[in-house]
Parts: sequence; C-alpha cells; structure tokens
Amino acid sequence: MSELIQFAPMLRRASIVTLRQSGNLSSSTLTDLAEMTLSRLTQLRTGVATARGHGVALDPFSIATIIRGTGAMTTLPAIEGGAIHSALEALTRWQSPPDNRRLTDLAQTRIPLGTADVQAGDVLYGHARSRAIWMPRHFMQTQTRASLGCYHRNLVWTALQIDSLGSLVKQGATLIATGKALRGTQRTMLQRAYGILSRFHSGSSEVTYRTLSSKRHLEDNDMIPALNAVRGAFQRPPL
Repeated sequence: MSELIQFAPMLRRASIVTLRQSGNLSSSTLTDLAEMTLSRLTQLRTGVATARGHGVALDPFSIATIIRGTGAMTTLPAIEGGAIHSALEALTRWQSPPDNRRLTDLAQTRIPLGTADVQAGDVLYGHARSRAIWMPRHFMQTQTRASLGCYHRNLVWTALQIDSLGSLVKQGATLIATGKALRGTQRTMLQRAYGILSRFHSGSSEVTYRTLSSKRHLEDNDMIPALNAVRGAFQRPPL
C-alpha cells in the first residue's frame, strides 16, 4: 500500500505512455496524451486542429480503479486516516504522498454505492474532478475482476457525458441570462441536454445509468445553477 501511495502522484507527471507517431517512439505524460487526443479529435471534427470552439474549460476528470490485489479485507471498512484512506486520497489528489493530518474526511469523500451487494470494504472515493474505486471483493477474485472493468467504463462514459452536456448547459444558461430566445437546433439540443443531466441527478430513470457519482459530479462542479436556469426556460421546476 505504501508503494501505491508513493507511485500514484507520478502517474500524472511522469512520461509513462509510449506513443508511435510517424514511425517514431516517444514518451508522454497523461496530460500530454490528453492534449494530443483533444487536438486530434478537434481536427477530425472541424478540419482545424487549433479550433477548440468556445466550450467551458475544465480540469481533467480522472478515475482510478484497483483491479488486482491481495490481503485486503472485504468486510473491514476503510479507517479514517488509515492506509486505504491515504491511498485513495493519493489516487484522487495526484499530489505528493498525503499527510494523514490533512486527509479529507471519509464522510465527505466517500460516495454511497447504492447496490444491494455492497460490502463494508467497498469504497467509491471522490473529489470534484476524480474518483477512485476500491472493491476488494472483486479485485482479489480472478473470476469477478471483469466487473471492475465494466464499472470503471460506466463511470468514465458517465463522467464524459456529464462534462460535455454540462458545458453545453452552462453556455445555454449564459445565453438565457442575456434575454435571447432559444431557437431551432439550439433549443432542441438544450432540451435534450437538461433532460439527460436531470435524470443523472435524480437517478430515477431506467434509461440512464444510475450512480450517486453522477449527482456528486453535477453538484461538486457547480452545474446545478445553470441546469436550473435551462430547466426554467422550459418551464420546468428547479432540482
């Protein structure tokens, strides 16, 4: 566990990704990889790599999942200030190994899993722009490790959609605040966006992936005021 705490901050800063471009190998940091990927996607979409548009700039959203380990207790809850708490903080803060005296309280960072099979040792840990998944009942069992990959992907796609639609809704709220009317495609896109984000927040829809991480994502990233402004423009009550 101590090695993980020491290693976690390096994941973001060190050149740990090897890329082949034009036949040449090069090493990059995760931040550099994200920047190159964004530029490439923008180029594919617009034909111009530097045309980023007018979206809302956000810090990267990271999700770290422990997929293999031994010696963990599935029925033992994480202890405030303990090794698990320190490791999860390191994986979500991406800073130097944390001082136990400065760890964020588990009561603030632990996101309820809300599933019937949850065990005391399971933790979904999160800050505004990060999540860490600690589920020893899965990562210590070869036959159930695939469940962690599935859960990780679900959280990745959910976070990606919330950030994307949240940016659209924030721009829509700014437009509404100027008194301009919503028209055509603009109105249709905002109507769909606020509907999806509202379902993510409530967790009550059968057609939207349900996790309390979504509600925290919206609230911790200050998306609710903009979402309510857009809902109001469509004569819907605030959340």
